[in-house]
Amino acid sequence: MIRAAALALLAAMPAGADAAEVALRAARPATSPLQLHVEARDGSWHVRVLDPGGVERQRFAVATEAPGMPPRLLDADGDGAADLWLPVTAGTANATFALWRMQPARAQFVPSGEILGSIFTLHPAGYLVATARSGCCTTEHIFHRFAPDGVLARAFTLTRRRGPALPAAQACAAQAGTLVPPADLVQRLCAPGADRPLPGKRLPVH
Repeated sequence: MIRAAALALLAAMPAGADAAEVALRAARPATSPLQLHVEARDGSWHVRVLDPGGVERQRFAVATEAPGMPPRLLDADGDGAADLWLPVTAGTANATFALWRMQPARAQFVPSGEILGSIFTLHPAGYLVATARSGCCTTEHIFHRFAPDGVLARAFTLTRRRGPALPAAQACAAQAGTLVPPADLVQRLCAPGADRPLPGKRLPVH
């Protein structure tokens, strides 16, 4: 299990339209961490990936409208390697991140797509769950799986609504994506009084 400190940022991102380059250390299982240099410049994140010997292995850029938010290194799939979360947009309630998964043996990162939410959780059943708020009374839990090609896919969505005398079917409903929502999971999450944080490991993206 990777220690939380190994996934932490080595420097804080200063506020402002553009930010100075920051150095991050991306932990890998059973080997030395990778070094990342990330800079917000000209409307994009510019990322350089170096191996433990300081040799550059990769560089890439990702467009952003949120250069003042710090990038994060958090394990998004439970494999023990730190994945890169680059802020793309920042709203009042939700933020969008470009997620790049680490390939530890290759000392590189690969794009997995974007994910939107306010809270992110690794569910015990193996889902990466993004919780997004809409207005005062609606919360969506979007359950994701990584496809064989590494791209993030929406498995199914659970929507909870608050309101006086809402029928049960409207107060909590599931919608299929790439998977039919598991009936036992939906039943547990839609049970009376179940409007609480999802089980699993919360990822401190914010």
